Amino acid sequence: MLACLLALGVTMQTFQLDAYADQRRVLETRAPASFEWTVRVRLADGRSAGVLFGLSDDGQNGYVARLDSRLGLLILGKIGPWPKEERLATYRWEPIDGTAATLRVVAGNGSARVFVKEKGEYPLLETRAYRPTG
Repeated sequence: MLACLLALGVTMQTFQLDAYADQRRVLETRAPASFEWTVRVRLADGRSAGVLFGLSDDGQNGYVARLDSRLGLLILGKIGPWPKEERLATYRWEPIDGTAATLRVVAGNGSARVFVKEKGEYPLLETRAYRPTG
């Protein structure tokens, strides 16, 4: 299973790895099946930023937690070969909510939850259908 980060200006801390990406991909191979990952994302108009996790070895199938400024949504989805995306949960994200957010993804034991630090301590998105594909 692979985990990576797609973003426009992302600071990442995971698996004791600190990295910064600017319009690039940061890839951590062999992410554990159960994990907690915290990511700071900043959006530009018409952009999407977030975390891909539970990916198959070829990167074609997995899960995404992302902010989408074009749609105005925080999305937890299951992805397949481009452009396939099944939205498992969404939360309305308005411009007043800001262009930056600290996402925390907690996945394992059949569930995935997405927290936003700036929105409190409870998950904004959750699915009980998490099955890592890697």
